[in-house]
Amino acid sequence: MNTNPWPEMRIDLGKHMRNKAEITPESLVEFWGKQVAWHADGTHVVASADTDRELFAELARLGIDVQDVVVGHVDDPREGNF
Repeated sequence: MNTNPWPEMRIDLGKHMRNKAEITPESLVEFWGKQVAWHADGTHVVASADTDRELFAELARLGIDVQDVVVGHVDDPREGNF
């Protein structure tokens, strides 16, 4: 019997963060100021929206399980809020 209270991670967060660190803010200009769902490997955005609610609806529409992505916000570097 597994007594571990935490579910097994589907995403390798170390790999995700390493890959995401290689992405320049300029390459994400279309996502500036938006909520995004990052691919599990951190190489690209699979969905975006203005709000969390809209993002989760878009993921559902695309048939993407929220456990298979990393959700976050892409700051707009022109606003200096990061």
